[in-house]
Amino acid sequence: MSKIHIVNTSKDGLDSFLKIANNYEVSFPELKNANKDRGNPPFEKRSPGYVIYNGDEILIPRNFMQNNQLGTCVLGCSQVDKKKESTMPENKDIIGIEDYFLSSIPYLQSPYFFKKGILLIFGNEIPANEIEKMRHDMINGVFEKPKYEFDSLGEGKYGYYYNGIITLDKFLVIKAQDNFKYRWALLLVMLEEYGHHIDYILRNKYTSIGGDAKGDEGQIFAGDYIHYNDLLESNLHYATVKLVKKNDAGTRQEHIIEYDILEDNPPKSMRREFIEYSNNRFQDKATIRLKDGTEQEVEFFAIRGLGAMHEEITEKAAQDSGITYDKALEFGCEWPDLPCESQHTVNICYNALIEMKSIKHSKAYKSHYGIYSYWHAMSPGSHMTNQQVKYKMLIQAERWYTDGLKNKGEKPVKYRDGATDFKDRGLFFIGKLLHMIQDSYTQSHAFRDRDGELIKNGIGFKIKLFQGYINQDPKKHELADNGGDPFHCTILSVPGATDALKASTEILKYYKSNTDFKPDVYSYLDEKILVLDSKNANEKSGASHSSYAKEEGNWSISFNFF
Repeated sequence: MSKIHIVNTSKDGLDSFLKIANNYEVSFPELKNANKDRGNPPFEKRSPGYVIYNGDEILIPRNFMQNNQLGTCVLGCSQVDKKKESTMPENKDIIGIEDYFLSSIPYLQSPYFFKKGILLIFGNEIPANEIEKMRHDMINGVFEKPKYEFDSLGEGKYGYYYNGIITLDKFLVIKAQDNFKYRWALLLVMLEEYGHHIDYILRNKYTSIGGDAKGDEGQIFAGDYIHYNDLLESNLHYATVKLVKKNDAGTRQEHIIEYDILEDNPPKSMRREFIEYSNNRFQDKATIRLKDGTEQEVEFFAIRGLGAMHEEITEKAAQDSGITYDKALEFGCEWPDLPCESQHTVNICYNALIEMKSIKHSKAYKSHYGIYSYWHAMSPGSHMTNQQVKYKMLIQAERWYTDGLKNKGEKPVKYRDGATDFKDRGLFFIGKLLHMIQDSYTQSHAFRDRDGELIKNGIGFKIKLFQGYINQDPKKHELADNGGDPFHCTILSVPGATDALKASTEILKYYKSNTDFKPDVYSYLDEKILVLDSKNANEKSGASHSSYAKEEGNWSISFNFF
């Protein structure tokens, strides 16, 4: 095998990595081991760069891209076997390609859900105001789209991205002209590389953050795009390709070809062969790669909808109370759903969505299924009465509110360099408290009988039961949380939201006026918000109302108060 050296830069002897790799038959493991032998850290996904060769030496820049970014389509494109197909027709050349992805970017018309998707896919260090600028640019048609180039990339390699340019395999583009299997594969490649382009533009044009997202943002973007546009079932006109073809007389003629995914071309069964994907909107899954290199599935619908009502209610309450709604308050009201192991660092952790289902010692798991369920106005288990759950909530409320006052006016430790959207660290803790109180007005959390007794001089109806998530159907629970469709409803249309808004506004007013927790805030929560129906106060908590219980045949307990 040829000698391999890792170098920083060189201006001489540049050639494409793929050509040199093919010429010298250098494999990715060999390159990786060579890098390791020199004491360098394991490769991270970076730009493809170039190799510099001289005789039998191959010099690879440190910034070269991982093998899976140089043509391996994670979404299943390897099922297109170019070895079994004829060689590329010599009488066709590709002049250019125009894509039409922008108009169908997920949730482009919804600022909140667009932002949530971008933060999930490309990293929560991206400033919200820059995400909004990009959204407006996409809508107005001034977003900087990628350029396309074409090359013969070799067996098993279909495309890669580098600094604003998507390079596509000529063979794949031309075969997609009259073969719908290849046309579907080309769409997947283009979507994945388009995701890399958005990441690059966000980090180098709208901001100066640089680097790239942790994990394969291209794959996640492609999965999100496919789900949002229902591409396993629907049609899509995604590109126009301009080809030059030589006729029998040797004259070159231009041909414009529209690349579409039609209702039955390719067949839906073939589409599914190329990508493991669920079309159930409540199982909207895609894979993310964690920092330790392991891969896990996450649910886009859950993430986008998971804090929507909390954020909207909190933002409106801040406005009504004269409080500035900043990143600290936003993170605080999201934190109980996405808790980091540190309770005092102003941040949220998307990995919590994975941990809550699998890592039993994590805060995320404990907050949804275990001892911290009362953070969501829910029961840690039937060993506690409703009164005991309320007591836990009041103790936690005191801690969060007191921490808020202690940290009031301080700017948090910045979770990214150059952050300017943190104004008051104390609001991070107040946001957590607001989340818990708002959840107490959600019927799938604390059941308040709307035909029952109103709280005297308080807000809303009395609480009959703190329910247990473990006894509920997750889909039914989610529907109650977001009013049935979080993408198209307003906060005031969700049952309990108006009461939650009133309660949140009052708590923020207490905070603004520096009111101590005891006696005023404590009395407010005890006597006007978390008021129990006296008949049920000392009954066991943790069951589920029948509206949210698991289907028949499951061991879960459910009660129906009507």
